[in-house]
Amino acid sequence: AAQQLDTVDTAASAWSKTPTIDGSLNEWTSDECFATSSAGATQNCVAWDDTYVYVASKNPDVSAGGAQHWLTIYIGSGTTGTTVGQLFNSQQPSLHHEASQLLYWSADDTYSARASWDGNSWLVDSTFFGTAGRDVQESNANEVVEIRVPRSDLGLTDTLNLTINWIFEGAMSETTYAMSPEAAITDGYDPDYTQHFSFDL
Repeated sequence: AAQQLDTVDTAASAWSKTPTIDGSLNEWTSDECFATSSAGATQNCVAWDDTYVYVASKNPDVSAGGAQHWLTIYIGSGTTGTTVGQLFNSQQPSLHHEASQLLYWSADDTYSARASWDGNSWLVDSTFFGTAGRDVQESNANEVVEIRVPRSDLGLTDTLNLTINWIFEGAMSETTYAMSPEAAITDGYDPDYTQHFSFDL
């Protein structure tokens, strides 16, 4: 059986930070950035402070990818949600934790959104980012995208459960890749997720 990957540390300064959202990993440390299921210099990073959750991803597709390349982040509080992921073309994963929120961003930087689980389906809010402290910034030169979202928008109190990965939805070559936790999938077509991070906030 798949085992949940737990990362619990209430006191470490590693996750007590407020990074500038500018498409750079200069403020991030190795404690906050994780290897992915893909080979090469890819990383996914997580941090938080009292107000926000921060996610960053370093991947060549930040600069080289297009409208069919998606960074996806499933988030749950450990209470309510679903284990049925959002449909991207024909890929729809089974999640390892109950998620109530999905954040996603297209690599051509033309679209970002939050989807919320209403008990029956994922409801998409394409106007979510750009207001109330919600921000996405990317740098093609750094191959990095950073995201900031208020904890209150995500329904988080004590626990942050999440997975971070990339999806390509191009016909005949769909794939899911660059996943953290790195052992949660084998890169390929429509894998189910077998691990997730669980952080004690």
